[in-house]
Amino acid sequence: MPTLPISNGSGGLKQWAYRDVLAVLFFPRERSSKERERWLAVLRTQEKVYASERGLVPPDGFDWSDLERVVDLERLGELSQSPEGAYNKGVDRLIPGLLVGKMLTFQLSCAVHHPEFAGVGPARRALSKTLKGKRTFDCKQVPVSDGSLRHAWPDFKPAAHLWAAWSAWDKILQPKDSAQPLRNWYSYPECEQLRYLALSEDLRRKAESRKILDPAKTWKVPEDLVLPDETLSILPLSEDLLDRLEEWPGDVQEKLDGLRYRPGS
Repeated sequence: MPTLPISNGSGGLKQWAYRDVLAVLFFPRERSSKERERWLAVLRTQEKVYASERGLVPPDGFDWSDLERVVDLERLGELSQSPEGAYNKGVDRLIPGLLVGKMLTFQLSCAVHHPEFAGVGPARRALSKTLKGKRTFDCKQVPVSDGSLRHAWPDFKPAAHLWAAWSAWDKILQPKDSAQPLRNWYSYPECEQLRYLALSEDLRRKAESRKILDPAKTWKVPEDLVLPDETLSILPLSEDLLDRLEEWPGDVQEKLDGLRYRPGS
């Protein structure tokens, strides 16, 4: 079971822990470790350049070798515009990650309340039906084709609980600004960051106990991290969505039978 490298060894978060959490959100699979390292190096570089050009105190942990490893020195000026440049590397993965979080909450809801629709197949179908034609905050079409969701689920599955918890936490913190997720994490006090991690752990345990997530591959927080007592209720699906699911053709239902969650299987 991979563990987020975010503990300070004394029960709290290390400084700039948000960087490591974001890197795992964007690149959660084990084979993506090099992408995570590169993304973190670019982020640290951009934060340093942004701070130094504005006379601000640069973030700790910066090493000029980061810059030399990831970017041509002649392109340094491109990095000075905003510390969000590294986020742009992950922005193409932002929407698929959020969709995988929704797929997880759908599967949890069905496992608890609607076992006849439990499984990743119905989750894909539900998102495809309900979000088709929707657009993202930057006016791009939401990628909810069956092919897109089939690819996204295994790619982001090790961090699905982190994405699902983020959606819930983001609505609590800034319900009017949910179009800008992930960007202001560094400004939240540690107590709120720990609250988010507690919610993610609650979802992880629930999903693993129902065999939706694999404990051997799912990211967890360090055992020495002291988390608040936070839980998320697993609510039933809306009547409207249930009606849509029940309208599926019989041949589609049969194809999904092998993907459904069955207790004890």
